[in-house]
Amino acid sequence: KFCQVQLQLLLDIKPDSKLFLVIYLTLLAFGGCVVNSLVVYFMTVTKQLANQSFRLIFYSSINDILASLITLYKIPMVVVPNHITCSYLVAERFLSPFTRFASTSLVCLIGIDCLCRVKYLQDYQTKFTSLRFHILLFIFSETIIYQSLIHFVFNAFYNNNKTSLYTHPVNSGVLTIFLVSYLASFKILNRHQRSTTVQRSNSLRSNRDIMKVSKSYFFLYLISYGFLFALYVARVWILADIMEQLIRGNLVLYIEVCASIYLINAIINGIVVLRINRPTKRRIRRLGTRLRSRISGSRPAADPADVSNNKM
Repeated sequence: KFCQVQLQLLLDIKPDSKLFLVIYLTLLAFGGCVVNSLVVYFMTVTKQLANQSFRLIFYSSINDILASLITLYKIPMVVVPNHITCSYLVAERFLSPFTRFASTSLVCLIGIDCLCRVKYLQDYQTKFTSLRFHILLFIFSETIIYQSLIHFVFNAFYNNNKTSLYTHPVNSGVLTIFLVSYLASFKILNRHQRSTTVQRSNSLRSNRDIMKVSKSYFFLYLISYGFLFALYVARVWILADIMEQLIRGNLVLYIEVCASIYLINAIINGIVVLRINRPTKRRIRRLGTRLRSRISGSRPAADPADVSNNKM
């Protein structure tokens, strides 16, 4: 009975609409792969992984690439609903346990990192390169791996329904920490913006950068993960059995939600990297200049940052 309820709705879908659904879902999932890959590429070539915040975004983007590929593996079930495809089994039983916990936990870490960064500002790098912070990060990462392995064992050898007894509360708790951290950081950022006690121009500029980025993607994160949070809460506290049947009964909606979340997160991470990461903006500007010069046949002008680096 693994897909008994899940297949019922798909059997009623007309053949013409199936082709549209496959194309639509494929574009969503493939778009998440492409945008996340671009974010990873630009963060790598600009050598920004030494920064703690960008490194968390880098890990999150890599995880979302894998999650988008898993979504692609599930799409054949839309075409052949009478059979459980091998790709669906591989994606759902063996790969999904590792990406589900990693997605929510990395987003939680990004929220906590944002809160710490805006709270301590210039002292952030000093405080959070300490041994205590690395020990806490190690414990948190080991917890993610432990939960993922438990989920994997339940999926592979036991009844899949049993995993909801602990997976949904854990994910709900992690997303709650993320939402609380972001609300607190947003409140602190507004306080910093109204404050006139900051004298150093570099500190003020850093605060404005963080404020500009946070305001631009704060609500986007709430849109994507707010829906996911509501879904987890509903599955745990509000008619859990009925919610399980509804989610499994509409595979198309489930794939669409997952693919949309990963694509939205890729766009959000891209906004963060492009708007606050100046080396990335300079490199993209250089690439655009070179592309335009090749089209027009003229030689591109030297970048001021490169000229100053050569003089030094």
